[in-house]
Amino acid sequence: MERPQKEIRKPELLYIVGCEGKNQETKYFERVQNIINSIPSRKRDILFDFAEPFGGNPRCVVERTINKSIGKSNKVAVFDYDGKQKEYEEALELAEENKIELGNTNYCFDLWLIYQKGSQC
Repeated sequence: MERPQKEIRKPELLYIVGCEGKNQETKYFERVQNIINSIPSRKRDILFDFAEPFGGNPRCVVERTINKSIGKSNKVAVFDYDGKQKEYEEALELAEENKIELGNTNYCFDLWLIYQKGSQC
């Protein structure tokens, strides 16, 4: 009788993610995580850990990412431009000072998500 083969667990690569929204953004990152972790030849499993609470302006998103990521190296902040130039620039500067990678979006990000979903049908 043969033993079932155990799946070898891969080391995890943790990313701290700060984002404005809880629904769209977290679902997007969770889907990316699942896609990456389903690739058999990957070297590591990806794990996204979200900085909470959600909401606020771009600077708040970066500040929450800083607080959540103390002592950690892989940090990402995702936020919209929303036309508020001063807050947006402050967030960019604060992120750069704290070595946080940025994923900033524009007014059309929701349309981009819809397009991506539609192209999979």
